[in-house]
Amino acid sequence: MESEKDIVLIYSQRHKLWIWGGLLIFSGVSPFFSEYIFYFLRIDPIVVDLGAVFIFLFSLLGAVFSIKCPKCRLGLVWYAMSKKDVGAWLEWLLNIKKCPRCKIEGSQL
Repeated sequence: MESEKDIVLIYSQRHKLWIWGGLLIFSGVSPFFSEYIFYFLRIDPIVVDLGAVFIFLFSLLGAVFSIKCPKCRLGLVWYAMSKKDVGAWLEWLLNIKKCPRCKIEGSQL
């Protein structure tokens, strides 16, 4: 059981992380199925691939600009991606307990 001090800072914004993450996964997988999409929907595979690139960029920007510290509005996704190691930023983001800028804790929200 989590104590009040263990509340994750982005707990109330996890739904955004799931939505943007799902779109990122979709955009990464869809080019592998562009031939099947062409077969069923008659959409040119290059259009599917370019659409995947645009969805990827839209999702990445959406995550960067929508997941913020509730108090100081620090973009936590951008902070994590730019300040943490390549393999550690997502784990840091999912487990952050205190904002690196304003030091507010998740239990204070």
